[in-house]
Amino acid sequence: MQPETKKLGVLLIEAGLITAAQLQDTLRQQRLSGERLGSTLVAEGIINEDSLMDFLAKQTGVPRLDVKNLDIAPAVLQRIPRRLAEQMNILPVALKEPKSLVLAMADPMDLNAVDSARFASGLNIEPMVAGHTALRLAISEHYTRMANWTPPVPVDVGSIPTPSQGLEVPFELMMTPFVPGPPDPPKAAAGEPSPFSFFTDTKSPAPAPAPAPRPASEIIHQRSAMSEQVRALEEYGTRALVLGMVKMLQRRGILGQDELQRFITTLAEARELDPDK
Repeated sequence: MQPETKKLGVLLIEAGLITAAQLQDTLRQQRLSGERLGSTLVAEGIINEDSLMDFLAKQTGVPRLDVKNLDIAPAVLQRIPRRLAEQMNILPVALKEPKSLVLAMADPMDLNAVDSARFASGLNIEPMVAGHTALRLAISEHYTRMANWTPPVPVDVGSIPTPSQGLEVPFELMMTPFVPGPPDPPKAAAGEPSPFSFFTDTKSPAPAPAPAPRPASEIIHQRSAMSEQVRALEEYGTRALVLGMVKMLQRRGILGQDELQRFITTLAEARELDPDK
């Protein structure tokens, strides 16, 4: 690669496009950046890009190509990996019969780039000269577009699918029988007997009307009258108090009649209780 770089520089000096001192400075800058000699000369402003393209086209006999607004098929771009295209600053443009690939290059004298493209694509390379800056932009644009490209799905209109096409899915519709429940008896009108009353032995009595609410003043008056009729516990005798307590315990289910009788008899036999008092 180094001999071709020096040869390009010598040719540019002989053509009067650059000086020897400019070439030496550019070679030192090129070793630091790793870029091509032509792109470094353009980046440093030593030579105009159009002048360099004209010189390369005349020197190599390779035609120029404007890479702006190109329509490149994805199948063509797939011939050269994007990493290689960015590294060598090359762009596959079209396929040419019988087995050739049209390749846009910033430096068609770069034999290393030509050999790398031939090995990657498996095709013969037909180079074309393109501007370094425009080529960089075109590489990024076309490969990004190809990454987002989705191949179309062929659709055969009017074709009838064969039994082998598709995947059969078993489907069975399960029917749950409906069992009706007993019908609700119709509501009888007010005052009329139910039509289903013959199923019972006795006739259901008519519901009693709800009592009318009493005023609060009447309820309070009755409670006051009842409280005046109730005597204080101190006014009752011992016998009445004991019998009242026994009745209360019996009504609450705490003390039974037989149990009380046996308990009193036991106390009387033990002379702990006098039944006459």
